[in-house]
Amino acid sequence: MCKTVLRGLFIGGMLLAGAALAAGCGVSEKAVQTAVEKTTGVKVDEKDNSITVTGKDGEKVEISTDSGKVPEGFPFTILPGGKVESSLASTENGAKSYVVSVSSRKPIKEVAAYYAEALKSKGIEAERTELTGDAGVDTVILAGKSDKMDATVQIYNGDSIGTEGYVANIMVKVAE
Repeated sequence: MCKTVLRGLFIGGMLLAGAALAAGCGVSEKAVQTAVEKTTGVKVDEKDNSITVTGKDGEKVEISTDSGKVPEGFPFTILPGGKVESSLASTENGAKSYVVSVSSRKPIKEVAAYYAEALKSKGIEAERTELTGDAGVDTVILAGKSDKMDATVQIYNGDSIGTEGYVANIMVKVAE
């Protein structure tokens, strides 16, 4: 999964940078897309604020630039009151993988309790790790797996990235 996701992120980054450069130079985004496809040998489809990169072997990575969008098939509900900041979905060897980043102004204990219960509802008894700083617990990591999926939820203080409250990164790989 990691290789496919990284390749998709790299190509997506090339497309976004190329589109920005093209806008300033009078070159169309389609020309940038065509150049990336010819150079890398992948197929790129851009629509509705997302980019789908399909490799020669049929592996797909979808990069959503539309905050508020949860990828189709994502197996968890979003924390009530949470805001989807970014999302990514990919398929590798028939297995679907997702990364969804959600921000919330709720206390970290509340966010962690919500996702611990969400994992439990999918048959995952998560191992919990807490990291503390000067102000107490500032990072919680929940990780576990079932026969159907592996999941990790990393919750941390959003101040470090300019987001008020906490950010939960939910990473899931669903078996074929």
